[in-house]
Order: sequence, then structure tokens, then C-alpha cells
Amino acid sequence: MHRFVAAAACFAISIAGSASSAQTIYPIDRAEILSGAQFDFKIEFSGLADPTKISVFLNGEDYAKAFGRTATFIEREDGKDQSALILRDASLTPPGSYKIHVTDGVQSREITWNVYGTPPRKAKNVILFIGDGMSPAHRTAARLLAKGIAEGKARGKLAIDDMPHMALVANRRQRFDHYRFRKLRQRLRHRPQIGGQCHGSLRRPHARSA
Repeated sequence: MHRFVAAAACFAISIAGSASSAQTIYPIDRAEILSGAQFDFKIEFSGLADPTKISVFLNGEDYAKAFGRTATFIEREDGKDQSALILRDASLTPPGSYKIHVTDGVQSREITWNVYGTPPRKAKNVILFIGDGMSPAHRTAARLLAKGIAEGKARGKLAIDDMPHMALVANRRQRFDHYRFRKLRQRLRHRPQIGGQCHGSLRRPHARSA
């Protein structure tokens, strides 16, 4: 029984020692990464590594090709006998599972990342702005007053100018005026004592022959 316990302890110690001596990769194993999000890709070696013997692959492809650029090699990180490889602001766009294989010529390690995407956004609410009296002339005046003018042009735009969907609706008040004009003439014809001299002035002008 004691021999079995001792053997199990030695086996656990050997596993822990081998795990601690392997490379540490960031993001960690089974990390969930949003498509297009930026992150720092880093590999910490257990000792001093030879940069000519380091190989890093993402799904069998060289990491520099997958990320579009190479990482920075640090021979002694923080003055210790440990090397590191770091790439700032890395990103992966295609969603899917990625296997990262790292070797320094002596030790190797492989981890997996999951890059996930998001479905297209759908509008849940619609906000409608109705600006009364917001003709192009009014907006131009507001733009010049708020942003200033230089060489006959406004220095900036209003917030309404950047709205993705905008329409201009104008009503013709001429029909409404003609309607009131006819009603007024009818009233004055039936009650000439009220219209007086104005009754004649509301008649339509006609051309006179010479």
C-alpha cells in the first residue's frame, strides 16, 4: 500500500514538473475570442530560447501569415533566464476553431481557441425625429451659427446631417390660401355692407384692352 502511494506521488510530481516546464500561451487554452476583437498574443518559454528554432502555427499556418505581422522576441523577459514572444493588438476575423502549435526545438505545446462571430444587428426600436420648420435655409443658418463659417462654407455639420435616413416633407399652402380667398369672396357677396370698398378689391384682376 505504501509503495502504491509513493509511486502515485512520484507520478503526480513528474506530471506537474513537465506541465510547469512547458510553454505558457496567452490567450489561454479554450479561450473564447470575439471575431475581429484585438488581443495580445504571447508565448512565455520556460527558459532561454533560440529564436531561429521557434515555430508557431495556427491551424497549420505560420502565425505571421495568419496575423499579418511578426511578433517581438524578448530574449530575457524582466531580466530572467526566460524568453518570450509577444504580439500586441492581434486579431482573428474568420470564426471557427483554431489550434495553436508552439515549439522551441525542444518542447512543444498545443492549445485551442474558439473564435465566434455575431449575427447581423437588427433594429428593435425606431426613433422618429420630426423637426417643424427645418427647411434647408433654416438648417443652413443653424449650421453657420453653431459651427461658424470660413470661405463661404460652414466649418462643421449638425448632428441631423449624419442621420442615416432623412427626408424633407413640404406642404403647399397656396391651395389653402385660394380656399380661404374663395370663402371670403362668397361671404362678402352675400353681405356687401360688411365688405364695402373691399368687395371690389377682392375681384380677380382682368386685362384691359387698349
